[in-house]
Amino acid sequence: MEEGGPEVELPPVIKTSKDHDIQNRVDEKLTALEDDNLHESLDKTKLELVSANRSARNLVATEIRLEREKERSGIDELTGLLNRKGFDKELKQRINLSKRSGGKLNAIFIDADGLKEINDSQGHEAGDEYLKLIASELKSSTRGTDIVARFGGDEFAIILDDPDNDGLQSWWNRLNENTQIRISAGAILLDLNNPEESIAKADEAMYGAKLNKQDGESHLMVVQSDGNFKEFLPQKINSAANAA
Repeated sequence: MEEGGPEVELPPVIKTSKDHDIQNRVDEKLTALEDDNLHESLDKTKLELVSANRSARNLVATEIRLEREKERSGIDELTGLLNRKGFDKELKQRINLSKRSGGKLNAIFIDADGLKEINDSQGHEAGDEYLKLIASELKSSTRGTDIVARFGGDEFAIILDDPDNDGLQSWWNRLNENTQIRISAGAILLDLNNPEESIAKADEAMYGAKLNKQDGESHLMVVQSDGNFKEFLPQKINSAANAA
């Protein structure tokens, strides 16, 4: 606005939602709309400002609708992997199939190490790129019959479908060929009659692996048949591989 021009009284903030994340998204969209129109006069009428607010809210509403559609479809929007809903549905089907065929399943729960540090130092866009890199590496380290999912945030999960005795170790070796990512993981041979308890144990093992995150390496803890955890090392077949 030119010096001495009429002042424009901004409209009151229009709250789109009690959810702060949604409101922040509206504010970001509004800022982007304003940045896109910097070439125009900065003199704005109250009606124009209210219209910009409405446009921002509509854009966010469209984004949220598309996100929810993807969520209902079982796909994680950022990575293209299954989301938690898709994972649960697919796992249930695999368990039923394995019961009929006499197969077995390895469940692996994964935490992406270093995401907070990347977000804090480089921004959330860099963090999203890191998550997409991890998703790509997890996918490429598995076979077409395996399940790979992102639960949200920095949490992922894998189901190795009917692995042989070296299946878990081979997966871990392949994943560790990539040094750009760091993860903490917990794995277990699923009890097909009590998968919930197995999943809870694998989750505990993942947090056990996180205790070593300060060394800058990826770690995998495997739940043994006696319920204790044992660490897997890459590039080395050890007795723990029998747990696969």
